[in-house]
Amino acid sequence: MKVRDDLSPVVTLSVPDGHVWQVGLKKVDNSAWFHNGWQDFVEHYSIRVGYFLVFRYEGNSSFFVHIFNLANSEVNYQNNTPGGPQGISYASHYRVFEEMEDDDFAEILGSTPTTE
Repeated sequence: MKVRDDLSPVVTLSVPDGHVWQVGLKKVDNSAWFHNGWQDFVEHYSIRVGYFLVFRYEGNSSFFVHIFNLANSEVNYQNNTPGGPQGISYASHYRVFEEMEDDDFAEILGSTPTTE
């Protein structure tokens, strides 16, 4: 089952600081992308080119998001406001990856699956 097929036009993004964001989701053919509210999310967490975001699908059009900066450290969400300092939280540096199970996967939208 493809997660994209189950997603509503508005999804929920939750981050470790407890904030919950409602973001629009645009689906066309085999592609999907965020809009309406996405730019506010990006600006609030000072997300820049090169940052790495991990989206864990929680079901019911909800994702839990971890944000990693250019040093591959999870950002300090409390200090990551526009114009504020960009802190680094080493406490949970790789915990998000440890939580992933072997059967977790990421689908690159627009790609074609390979057959074995």
